[in-house]
Amino acid sequence: MSYYGYGNCREDYIGPVQCGKPLLSKLRSFYYKHAVIDKSVRTEARHVLEKIIEKFKMYTRSTSVKYEFGELIRQGSSFEGLRVTKPIEFDLLVPITLNGQAFLREMKEASGYYFIYSSDDIWKKCIIDGMLSPIKINRRMQAVVNDAIEFMKIQLPGYDIKMRDQGAAKRLRVKHGDVTIDIDLVPAVKLQGGEYLVAKRHHQADYYHSMMPLADNIFNHIWRMSYSEQEKEVINRMDEVHRACLKILKAIAASDQHRSQFGKVKSYHLKTCLLLLNERNAESWKENDLDIWFKGLINILIEFLQVEDSKLNCFFNRDINLFQPISDSTLDNLKNWLRRISRSDETLMAVLDSIQDEKDDNDDDGDNDDDGGNDEDDDNNENEAQEEQASGGLGSWMGTAAAVGTVAAFGLAVAFSYLSTSSDFEIKVYSIDSRTQTTYTNLSSSSTVRDLKTKIFSRQGIPVYRQRLTYNGRVLENSQTLGEYGIQEGSTVKLHN
Repeated sequence: MSYYGYGNCREDYIGPVQCGKPLLSKLRSFYYKHAVIDKSVRTEARHVLEKIIEKFKMYTRSTSVKYEFGELIRQGSSFEGLRVTKPIEFDLLVPITLNGQAFLREMKEASGYYFIYSSDDIWKKCIIDGMLSPIKINRRMQAVVNDAIEFMKIQLPGYDIKMRDQGAAKRLRVKHGDVTIDIDLVPAVKLQGGEYLVAKRHHQADYYHSMMPLADNIFNHIWRMSYSEQEKEVINRMDEVHRACLKILKAIAASDQHRSQFGKVKSYHLKTCLLLLNERNAESWKENDLDIWFKGLINILIEFLQVEDSKLNCFFNRDINLFQPISDSTLDNLKNWLRRISRSDETLMAVLDSIQDEKDDNDDDGDNDDDGGNDEDDDNNENEAQEEQASGGLGSWMGTAAAVGTVAAFGLAVAFSYLSTSSDFEIKVYSIDSRTQTTYTNLSSSSTVRDLKTKIFSRQGIPVYRQRLTYNGRVLENSQTLGEYGIQEGSTVKLHN
């Protein structure tokens, strides 16, 4: 098992630099020099991280801390073998433990955002009108982290630890000897299906660092679904050639010379393109085809840039357009630039050479872009896109949560029921995999496919993003209503997952 946690490839190796294909040779040379952080540096960084985790857990489990937290969840590019810039950054979800009754409901027109209703006694000061407030949780977390830092400074002499506010994340800048790392701590709640809701600020919510009383703003109370664990699972099954394609493109995007071409198209968008390309071509990518797959990654990015309205769907929630918050001019500029550089192998090699020249001129590896806003903060980039996607307003809620989920250790079990509407009917859902049939009630022709999928999730525990529903040979889209597909009383829908 390698440093990153994947064991199905030779870490960092994509073949010899010298070969009979000029572009392949250039890509390999660029990769080894500019897209790989030395293993010894990563190992030292990981050692510092584990020390911080050990002492943070020691502090939060002490009798002086009245709040309960679950096991820290390791996420982000450093754990996926995708990190190309320094300082090395580690993302950690900090699950809060809820004891007592809790359930949630989703904001229908803000895909991926949920309200958490809780009667937990320990976190009762963070509950407003029955809803667990992500803003108040963040404020509590900041106080906990501040105290933990003082504790860690005593426990870890020689460690310089400071906190910087990064919105929902509490970022620790840790220096020890020659090692500097950033650690982002993000409060989260674990769902029964294994997903996490994170305290990521919606753009219409009040700012987390504000100490003013919370305004009467419903957006202060919503939590965002995180798909980082699912992404990590898919990425960690990929071979090194997959990673190399993305890391090379990330290194180009992070370079001083070409950062302006990418604008707000960040690491998360590029990783989504890799996930989509892998979905189309899931077989092992051969080392000698690195140049082919790299051009394929550029082409799939161009493909999504040139579709009408420049739409790039989140891999795990196709209702979210990750390009939505980015201006048309930025997307057009990137599209035109990518078209120009991908016309021939020679133009691509010229881009790689220009970055090589830039590195040589500046005597700098170009990795120190973190202070200006880190392109590799994957989950935060995903959050920005989802926030803008949800900007159409509160809209109607999917339903009224009435059933109560039992809270397991470090997690929240969720159940739902729904308000009846006129002309209610029931339908059957036949699972292709399990060959079982389940009846669902309180649906109507105006119910959306997502309404049905959420019912399936509450009954069968299958996450919405994993469900593929068909009726009469047609794939059902989340935003469409059942009536638009002719689904009515007694209809049978097929479930593929």
